[in-house]
Amino acid sequence: MKNNISHKTRKILVIDDDQVILNSIKKQLKNEKLNPEFVNNPLDGISKIKHKKYDLIISDLKMKPITGVELLKQIRSIHPNIPVIILTGYVDDNIMKEIKNLNVSDFLIKPIRKKDLINSIYKILSNKLVVS
Repeated sequence: MKNNISHKTRKILVIDDDQVILNSIKKQLKNEKLNPEFVNNPLDGISKIKHKKYDLIISDLKMKPITGVELLKQIRSIHPNIPVIILTGYVDDNIMKEIKNLNVSDFLIKPIRKKDLINSIYKILSNKLVVS
């Protein structure tokens, strides 16, 4: 993928309780100039967010032991302005409203195409669309 800006120093945290999804995202980001970390428990994600500054968080919506909405609320209480991309295979109008009110940067429906994920990440990190 072409991009005009090196994001090697950008820190991205990916949170999903499904290891298969995490592995898929890891594979999609493998050749990108990014610095992602991956956790499969949202509570571990909160701990990392409390101790480290990230440039972007990517999170699943439907997780255990807490949901993506609960995670997002905690993220906002720790870092109110950090960009967040929500991933889900489950769409509900009430949840969508709640997520929008929590200032989500983007929302992607599973299965996630690599092009869509990479576009979203680079657009958020550099405010440019880099994949055509």
